[in-house]
Amino acid sequence: MGAPAPLRPLSCRRFLSPCGPSCTAWASQTLTTIDASDAVSQQAGIRRWLSEVPQLRGDIALQRRLLVEARDLYRAKGHLPYLGLTEQLLSQIIS
Repeated sequence: MGAPAPLRPLSCRRFLSPCGPSCTAWASQTLTTIDASDAVSQQAGIRRWLSEVPQLRGDIALQRRLLVEARDLYRAKGHLPYLGLTEQLLSQIIS
């Protein structure tokens, strides 16, 4: 496995930030759906991507929670490249 690509600045921000409560419901349903699977890497990836939304809204606690969950899932899977990326994102959070 090579190094992971950095987060794209407009990854899910483009889709979620302008639409408010309906997007919060969509994000919650997305997590519920992926968590019903055994796809640990995808569970982590969704959390990492969705962490951009609370960041835009200034909800640092939720951003941190999603990134910590992603980190723990990557660690459990042994996915070192994305584990490192997620730890880097966590280290950039200022509260």
